[in-house]
Amino acid sequence: MANGSQLAPSDQVKPLHLQSAKLEEEYELAKRAMKVYDQETKDVPNSKKLSMYEIYIARAIKIFGVPKTREIHEQAIESGLPDKDVKTVFEVCLAEKRGLGKIGRALGIYVFASQFAGA
Repeated sequence: MANGSQLAPSDQVKPLHLQSAKLEEEYELAKRAMKVYDQETKDVPNSKKLSMYEIYIARAIKIFGVPKTREIHEQAIESGLPDKDVKTVFEVCLAEKRGLGKIGRALGIYVFASQFAGA
């Protein structure tokens, strides 16, 4: 899907991408697996984006650790998710920052996230 075209319908693409990413991980091709997860966030219908981002973030944490998730969180927030789903992304991000003791960063995220408070 390098050119953005899909052979499978968007509602059926998620399982295919997940199987592909799992195969990449099994053969220790972590960066390639992350590219598959990243592509999946773009290919799934909007109604399934949040669940795909949750999988992508969880796999990134397992493979690379929490610091790798910052760019994924930013991508999710800017991806056009509905405000209620963006709020969920912020909550996950904040929990990670608090867990790492990065209180200053968490406060900055709270300030930015406040624009979604009405969601």
